[in-house]
Amino acid sequence: MTKRIDFTNCKQIPGRAYSGANGKKISVEYDGKRYMLKFPPSGAKKPTALSYINSCVSEHIASSIFNILGVMAQETMLGTFDIGDKTKVVCACLDFTAGGKILYDYCSIKNTVLDSDSSGAGTELDDVIETIENQGDSVEQNKEKAFFWHMESAKRGSIYGMKSVYDFYSSGEVVAKDRKLASYWYEKYQKAKQEEGKT
Repeated sequence: MTKRIDFTNCKQIPGRAYSGANGKKISVEYDGKRYMLKFPPSGAKKPTALSYINSCVSEHIASSIFNILGVMAQETMLGTFDIGDKTKVVCACLDFTAGGKILYDYCSIKNTVLDSDSSGAGTELDDVIETIENQGDSVEQNKEKAFFWHMESAKRGSIYGMKSVYDFYSSGEVVAKDRKLASYWYEKYQKAKQEEGKT
């Protein structure tokens, strides 16, 4: 078993902010690299303290398992941090946003889509696709992947997805131009729009 690192005396990096619901987070420098330290959230007023108090340990274990299996996940370490007379177990996540890159939380990005019906909390597939596509040049566009996800969204009943699949088939962009499939998806789109108008 490896020794846990005490991050208490590490240099804290001001001006770095991390969002997310689970616990407080700060930025520190350790061994020449920047890490986000995730503190366990309070277990007070929670139905069970176990899942909340151990969330840092769980995150480290899960990330380690994914990395061992060859599924790229964040690089983490377990450690401690002293606050007053308490020693907290923390999960240190390597901050991969160096070099001028910025990682925005989904909620903040989603709230930039002004003509969306859902708030930043909307995580339906068509909401996610629409949000990504409305980011312009700041997000690399991949038309093949876009077609796949629009098709998945359309199959699940998304009006936005149906309209997008119709657009792909009618324009011949990414997939072969197909009037029959374009017509099929346009009819589904129109019918879904009419049904939506009744509610």
